[in-house]
Amino acid sequence: MTFLIILLVLLTIAGIGKSIMDTLQFHFSASIFKNKGHWWNPKDSWKNKYKNRDPNQGEAFPGSTTIFVFVTDAWHFFQFIFLQSLFISIIMYRLSEYSMTYFGWWGYIIDFLIMSILFRIVFQLFYKLFSK
Repeated sequence: MTFLIILLVLLTIAGIGKSIMDTLQFHFSASIFKNKGHWWNPKDSWKNKYKNRDPNQGEAFPGSTTIFVFVTDAWHFFQFIFLQSLFISIIMYRLSEYSMTYFGWWGYIIDFLIMSILFRIVFQLFYKLFSK
């Protein structure tokens, strides 16, 4: 049971992360994030990865345009949260073999449907919430 709760929490976090990414990318000016500063504004925040916010001056710090880009702006941060939550939930699921125990191969289909529906519901709820 603990496994299922952790898996559902991870998928919920992934859905929230994705909803924030899409809100920032497609509805920033009408979102709850619009007055939070340039870290949130995707039209401006991309400069954060560069020294003095100037692409001609190179990286702000080693890895700021590659491996550590997730700390430079909100979109990349929530992309990191989305992907890590998704990857961890996949690994946990693979290690558990939970669905095969109870439902045979049908368990994979049932689990896929449950996880997909949960992710989409969470995404839609938070996307609407963040986009006002």
